[in-house]
Amino acid sequence: MKPLQFIRDGRRGTSAASAPDLPVFMNPIEFAQLATAAHAVAPKRVLEWGSGGSTAAMLRLLPTVESYVSIEHNREWFERVRSLVKDPRLDLRHAAPSEPEPVISERLSRPKRTAALKAWFARCEDEPALMADYVALPGSIHTSYDFVLVDGRARNACMRAGYALLRSGGVMVIHDAQRPEYRETIESYPHHLFIEPWVQGQICVIPKP
Repeated sequence: MKPLQFIRDGRRGTSAASAPDLPVFMNPIEFAQLATAAHAVAPKRVLEWGSGGSTAAMLRLLPTVESYVSIEHNREWFERVRSLVKDPRLDLRHAAPSEPEPVISERLSRPKRTAALKAWFARCEDEPALMADYVALPGSIHTSYDFVLVDGRARNACMRAGYALLRSGGVMVIHDAQRPEYRETIESYPHHLFIEPWVQGQICVIPKP
């Protein structure tokens, strides 16, 4: 068996939660916080916006899951995850933006690539129509979920949609919760909790009474 590993601060470090061909792009501290929150709920239905290594890792760590709905906006990444994660409980869906995601040339300098990415991310937050199908799709699959992970595009809209779909007693988790553009939405939920410590992207836990 190949060793399991995380991506940590740009370097590889060993962990039993992440597979080499689809690593978890979270610091191990943050993934442990996420996994603990999910495990405490013992969810049967999980919803996730933003597919990847955490999808496979969470499925391995959560034996109670019966349906794991994962929504991905990028077709190429969707196909990669689909080719690598064979768990029958996974319901992986692709929901494209209303216009193509910009292709950012590798010929650009790193600052220009970063600026272009940030501009696209900002549009996903500020233009509801751009990611409307992506945000709305989970509601057409199940009417409620026990656990929701928001870790993709249009996170403010996904938080609002995810909380509406979350059952009473369920938990929603936001990754990269330290970003100022998410603060107002997060703080609109009275029971939110920002978790410390964090290294790469802070975890925020929002239970639904």
